[in-house]
Amino acid sequence: MLRYARPLFSPGASVVVAVSGGGDSVALLFLLFELRERLRIAEMVVAHLNHALRGEDSEGDELLVMEYAGQLGLRCYTRRLSGYRMGKPGLEAAVRKERYRFFDEVREASGCGLIATGHTMDDQAETVLMRIIRGSGLNGLRGIAPLREDGIVRPLLPIRKQELIDWLTTKKIAFRSDVSNADTRFFRNRVRHILLPQLEACRGGAIEHCAAVAAAARQQWETERRRVTLWLKRHVSEASDGSFRIEKRGLAETGCASEGVRRILAQRGITPSRRHISGILGTARRTGRTFLLPEGWRYYCCRESLFFEKSFLRFDYPVAIPGFFDCTELRRRFIITIPAIRPNDLDQGKWTVYVDGAKVGERCRYRTVLPDDTFIPFGGGREVSVMKFLARQGISLPQRRRTGLLVDSDNKPIWIPGIRIDERFRITAETKKAIKIQSRSFL
Repeated sequence: MLRYARPLFSPGASVVVAVSGGGDSVALLFLLFELRERLRIAEMVVAHLNHALRGEDSEGDELLVMEYAGQLGLRCYTRRLSGYRMGKPGLEAAVRKERYRFFDEVREASGCGLIATGHTMDDQAETVLMRIIRGSGLNGLRGIAPLREDGIVRPLLPIRKQELIDWLTTKKIAFRSDVSNADTRFFRNRVRHILLPQLEACRGGAIEHCAAVAAAARQQWETERRRVTLWLKRHVSEASDGSFRIEKRGLAETGCASEGVRRILAQRGITPSRRHISGILGTARRTGRTFLLPEGWRYYCCRESLFFEKSFLRFDYPVAIPGFFDCTELRRRFIITIPAIRPNDLDQGKWTVYVDGAKVGERCRYRTVLPDDTFIPFGGGREVSVMKFLARQGISLPQRRRTGLLVDSDNKPIWIPGIRIDERFRITAETKKAIKIQSRSFL
């Protein structure tokens, strides 16, 4: 372990050790403590998240972790979850998210730089097999990273679980067993208890071979990653609201396109299957069709690009005057003020407008454009459909479906931000109070 772990820790490192109470994490805690001087670790703290899924067993896990932290003279941070139950759909992913959020909070509170977890070679093999089954590309086959960019380290990756159990037994260090790890309703547990043993029975060394695949993929990915990054810069454009476009001509570069699509989807929490990736790459000649993706996303085949968006976008924000608010769906901030002096026409712009305060009233709303919305464009005299007006401005159907509209308390459109105000709310010679509305994007 020492030779593998040494490059993961810079001199004077401070580490949050994630300890569940199971054999892997307990071994991690004691091994790091035993090797702390040789690994040049300046400080260690312990973090334990009580999932509260197994009643008294969960409480026993927490007590054991606190006891070990006390024995070693280490600070111990704990937290108890609530609202989760065994068998709940999406439990694995939800609890994992909570776990890493907690570890990040502990890292910040303790002033540490790294988070160490007890992933082993067995975990690596399970991850590689799961990703093969899901149709992952080269990036996915890298498996569990020994050192992530966000400071999470896995010092036990070259070690088998049984080796750790044997070491703990020799040292007479007790650990806890989580019965939920045997529940084959969870995908990972089916791979762990059914698929991997069958592979080992067919050919010994399956776990080591899977770990070797991950190591080879990581090495190959370093070269491929630069090509994929360049492909993304050339062929993908992202909007502040999270939607994005992929140029169809870039799909011909099959290798880079496949990994590039996976990367940008993963950034939005989408784990596509190989069928989804093949479908995206095969749409270069299609136009006008819409396809669905996991996590409520979809993409629309335009003439020269594919447009990706979160499906069924709906929002409706109350707006105080004066005041400000953030539309998280479109990643835009709105600031509404009452200027002290009368505005000049030159002060108006695409994202800054002035409207008649008496006509707007004290409150308004910012919501999604609806199919039956109509307005009178500034400078015009006839009421028109908002959707048709946007189409005449050259705005694609997917973008029209996610356009926002500022309306008054009677639901009359005031302003389509970035496009046009309604003629009825413009500043006139009779205007006694003007309202200034600004909109800007945020990350």
